[in-house]
Amino acid sequence: MKSIALSILSILLCIMVASCGGESELPTSIAPSDFSKETEDALEIFADELQYYDIVYDDTVKSRSIAVSIYSDGEWVEVGKSYGNVEESSERIAIQLAGDSFELYRIEKDGHEKSGYPSLGSGIESATAVGSTRIDEYTELTIGEETPIWVKLGNNGSSMAEISLDGDFREYDCDYGIAVTITVFDVSAE
Repeated sequence: MKSIALSILSILLCIMVASCGGESELPTSIAPSDFSKETEDALEIFADELQYYDIVYDDTVKSRSIAVSIYSDGEWVEVGKSYGNVEESSERIAIQLAGDSFELYRIEKDGHEKSGYPSLGSGIESATAVGSTRIDEYTELTIGEETPIWVKLGNNGSSMAEISLDGDFREYDCDYGIAVTITVFDVSAE
């Protein structure tokens, strides 16, 4: 009797999953990518410089922007952007912040696409104290709202205040800075 009930339950679950279709009902979000233990161990070597993220888009998102900004002459200035229409319901990216350089990788099934800046001109390498924080857990994204992915700040003092992604990273007292942000939009890119 139990095996009949389990068989019926299995069939019902299959029907329910099949009837959901291909539409993603997950909210638009970004989260660090999950890998096998072996891959995680290998990537640990680059943990301070490289992070993979999975981004999920709901059906309201039409385009997205990933921007990199630096703190220069007392103000934050956007120095680069990857902007385009959302073609799929999800994507995987990798961000590399090494010293004063920035690389963005869009990982696809048949390879990857890379863009970046070998030297941002932030001066952060001359800082005597550097702090860094990045998204390290599931984070929902809101249409039209800039969300920091990774913020790296430096100063010429003997210490650096603890950095949080809550609030505006532009409010921190620093001499140098690099910030990578994502913004999703409900209109297509032009």
